[in-house]
Amino acid sequence: MKIRLPKVRTSLDIASWLIIRGQSAGKEITHRKLQYLMYLVFGDYFNVDLHSKLFPSTFVLSKIGPLEPNIYHLYKKINLGEIGNPIPEKIENYLLKVWGKYEIYETDSLKKIIIDNSVWKEILLNPIGSEISENLIIKSFVSYSDIKKIEYSNIVNDDREYWTLSGKKAERWIPGLSKKNK
Repeated sequence: MKIRLPKVRTSLDIASWLIIRGQSAGKEITHRKLQYLMYLVFGDYFNVDLHSKLFPSTFVLSKIGPLEPNIYHLYKKINLGEIGNPIPEKIENYLLKVWGKYEIYETDSLKKIIIDNSVWKEILLNPIGSEISENLIIKSFVSYSDIKKIEYSNIVNDDREYWTLSGKKAERWIPGLSKKNK
């Protein structure tokens, strides 16, 4: 399993940014709309950088779609717009781009975008309340060919040295792959 480090420290920072952006654009960000936007910006970020994730998060399958549990529980209790930390400029530019893509949609339309994805059927095979794996989220947003390019380069481009038990230097060998295939 690949460990992807987050670009933003918490999901609260992204939720805060989305709420403030919605307010400044005159758009109401309801509880459900925030959840859908969080899922969409999280998943879409893998198209920008497949080696890291936008923010540390666990999305859970619910009857209304994907939920980020921390944001779900805090939404009604505190003003999320007031507690967010500043977002790095590069990430804010990404968020503005994604906001521009989705700001025109109402809540039900955002849900439709999510559930009409072919991978959503695979996600629904899991019970309500279960975690939506990062791999399924990536599969939902990133093309198969882009995923394979990254996986193949991670396998083939390995600069580690290998040694046999007798102390002789060895070369890494993967069945089906050879130096000719590089």
